[in-house]
Amino acid sequence: MIKFSKWILVLTAHFFLLSVSGQSKTVNLKQLLKHSLENNLDIKQADLSVLASEAKIKQARNNILPQITADGQINDNIALTTSYLPGELAGQPGKDLEVQFGKQYNTTFNFSAKQLLFSKDYFDGLKMAKISTELNRISSLKTREEVVHQISKIYYQLLIAKRNVSILNDNITRLEKLYETTEIMYNNQVSLKTELNKIKVNLINIKTNRAQTQETIDNNTNLLKLLAGYPVSSNIEFSDTTINNINSGKLIDNFDDIYSRRSDIRIIDKQLELYRKEKSKVNAGYYPTLSAFAQIGWNNQGNSFELFGSDAKWNESQVIGLKLSIPIFDGFIKKHRAAEAKIKIDQTNYNLNYVKDKASIEVMNSTSTMNRSIYNIEAQLENMKLAEEVYEQTALQYKEGLATINDILLAETTLRESKNLYNQEVLRYKIAELDLLKAKGELMNLVQDDKEQ
Repeated sequence: MIKFSKWILVLTAHFFLLSVSGQSKTVNLKQLLKHSLENNLDIKQADLSVLASEAKIKQARNNILPQITADGQINDNIALTTSYLPGELAGQPGKDLEVQFGKQYNTTFNFSAKQLLFSKDYFDGLKMAKISTELNRISSLKTREEVVHQISKIYYQLLIAKRNVSILNDNITRLEKLYETTEIMYNNQVSLKTELNKIKVNLINIKTNRAQTQETIDNNTNLLKLLAGYPVSSNIEFSDTTINNINSGKLIDNFDDIYSRRSDIRIIDKQLELYRKEKSKVNAGYYPTLSAFAQIGWNNQGNSFELFGSDAKWNESQVIGLKLSIPIFDGFIKKHRAAEAKIKIDQTNYNLNYVKDKASIEVMNSTSTMNRSIYNIEAQLENMKLAEEVYEQTALQYKEGLATINDILLAETTLRESKNLYNQEVLRYKIAELDLLKAKGELMNLVQDDKEQ
């Protein structure tokens, strides 16, 4: 009996886990965005670029440390080089004397150290590496903003598509009831077969539209999973009430704060700083370079290979010194490189001014679109109420024989279109709201908690 109870508990736990794993998880926009910032592939790659830049800085810094090396070499001079000396040295004028210098075996061991003392080119290069790392950090932020904007836009499109499916379901329900009513009228010879066929055609068209809209929902759901880093097989539902938040956009007079927040402008500013430092680095090539060096070594020579013992003859050598390198003429290479860097600076300045003007226009256009959409949303709300009243009145008149099938189908189509137009205007507003946040450099506010904003 006890064993049987244990098996019951095991099976119950197993089926409970299966049911939990099969349940759908509801995620709102903020949760989706936070998950995306931690798991999106583009963001991970951007972060790796920052780490790679930081590693390059560490490599550059290490070049200022002493560079110490050790090397050794063993030579077996199987045949020594023959040299010729004048015979006068040995009392044999007019005759060349063949002589060989050195021993058969030659062994050397050396330790050397180098220390860079001054190099403006090196220090400017180190500053360029730091600027490049800062540039990659801002680029990483821009990648995050692009992911937030892309996911939020798809998210709102998905919610509106779900609303449209709900509208189509209501249309189908109304038409099916209308079909039943008309069928009864047809059986009582009050209605024509043509009227039934008209309703059926509308039903088929709406069901086809619903299937297409549902396909869009499924595709966008899978796309959101991919962008947010969720497993494609995960069962996730996306819902949010923030899509109903409608606020008017405020006009902006001072754009300086916006320029300082926008990542694309910050990137150009940093590129400009990088090109200026590149020009400085080119000019640093005219400065001398000073370094110190030291070396200690041991040399052993003999006609027999002896490294140790009394026959080994080791001689020690030591040297220290300073090396000064002064550039004199390089064929005008640095001159032309400096001119090229100056052109990059000018191009970047033009681009910076263009992007700032573009940012100002984006803010104004997004604000205008939001305010225009608010007016249209209010108008469509009133239009939906009127369309609802028209449909109800026409449906009642149709039952009483005072309206034709064309009248009620037209009323039904008008009602559906008014609701669709309302949803499209809400979507237009939300996308304009996203564009305004992007234009103002405030997209990341969507991820922050309310108390952090």
